[in-house]
Amino acid sequence: GRASCVWDVLAAAAATRHTNRQLHRTLRVLEVTEQTRFRELQPYLDWAFFRPQLLAFYLVPYAEAHGWPILAAELGRSVTVAARLALCHCPPRLQRAYYLGQIARTLGIPRDNLVRTLTRAEREHAQAVRSLGLR
Repeated sequence: GRASCVWDVLAAAAATRHTNRQLHRTLRVLEVTEQTRFRELQPYLDWAFFRPQLLAFYLVPYAEAHGWPILAAELGRSVTVAARLALCHCPPRLQRAYYLGQIARTLGIPRDNLVRTLTRAEREHAQAVRSLGLR
């Protein structure tokens, strides 16, 4: 069914190491989750949260700290769109601006909102790691 298709596509995205494939795999994740409701995305988010190569690694703790509605409001979209964003591959360092621009356009998120919110989530994550003495 559709759920197994989403799992396959998500696993492929998480396994992607080649920079040139990451955007393609991410757009595929967004395509297969297009008709998925927030509640149905929860098992995927729970899985993605443990994968540092996916945005869930940064966005799920941020959403849990502030609330999914707050994350959604910062992005200017719904909680479902925020959850779908979290399933995307992290942007490659050298192509960050282009990559985030493509995701923003695909999800209808204003690009500045996406960049600002993701930067904030990454900063909070780094602070949490430092305060726990993990690095």
